[in-house]
Amino acid sequence: MFILALLIGLYSYSIFFLGLAHQLFKPQLSVISILLLLFTVYISLSYRPVLLIKLFVNKLYRLNKIGTVFLFFLIAQLLINLIGSLGPELSFDALWYHLTLPKMWLSQGHLSFYPGSVFKYSAMPMLTEMLYLPALALGSEVLAKFIHYLFGILTLIVTFKLSRKYLSIHYSLLTITILSSNLVFSWLQITANIDLARTFFETLALYLFLDKKIYKSAVSLGLAASTKLLALGSLPIYWILAWRQKISFKYPIYYSLLTITILSPWLLRSYLVTGNPVYPFLSPLYTDTRISLNPTDLWTVFTRSADPVNPVYIISAPFILFFLIRQNRSRGVANLGIYTG
Repeated sequence: MFILALLIGLYSYSIFFLGLAHQLFKPQLSVISILLLLFTVYISLSYRPVLLIKLFVNKLYRLNKIGTVFLFFLIAQLLINLIGSLGPELSFDALWYHLTLPKMWLSQGHLSFYPGSVFKYSAMPMLTEMLYLPALALGSEVLAKFIHYLFGILTLIVTFKLSRKYLSIHYSLLTITILSSNLVFSWLQITANIDLARTFFETLALYLFLDKKIYKSAVSLGLAASTKLLALGSLPIYWILAWRQKISFKYPIYYSLLTITILSPWLLRSYLVTGNPVYPFLSPLYTDTRISLNPTDLWTVFTRSADPVNPVYIISAPFILFFLIRQNRSRGVANLGIYTG
């Protein structure tokens, strides 16, 4: 899974550098896409895909009736979301800048910064929008939406692998079935937003960290931050987790440096065009800074939020707490609780 994330990042950064070189045209995008496809096929063959498919099918045959029911609902939910992803784009943010900015860059042949409040995000990290550029070059916003839909599936796969560290295969299926039924998740999967891409990279970073693959985790978090800068907010959590695992002091430093190194081309571009590496943050244009700790306001997030939270999460909270208490001897479960808390 890390190799796939790395290939996605490589593809996105290749398009990014084409944009910086004023070579953002259909022939160049086609060459990059074909080369990456051939390289991906070559890498895939080394993993013996036929054998992996056979192992996967054998696991499906071993599912009991409950597991089969969970799998049925999961597939049904994904098919419903797939139908939605094949329609016209309706998301405000996608129509505002996730798709509009790439279309403007394609018309100009390079990445541009547009001053002012309308396109204030044109200097921010946009790893996923780079992936939308080839789709839009083919004249298809539906293909761009399908790319984000696939990130939803990748998120479910990584979440399943993470769940399998602590749960049976049947409870792990239940976990991703609940996640896929989340209204926000389903809505995002039918839009050309970026949040599921960030979720994929960030969940992969957590999975790799708990698997003690520190540097791979840092690369994944760097890709998450290159998708959405707010993912850098997870860095302090990894410092705490490293301290709990009694990891040498140098590793959190290396982890942070590697994460920021992956992100640095975007930060450098933003600094060169705006004088601020994290623009529009720390600028007068960014006004969405309201934070409230009022219990009433916090409850509103769960009950009347613009992006509604699945009530299953609230209902299951006592059971999760009970599970964490029973598993208090497991350092991995405790670390997972710290991250999600």
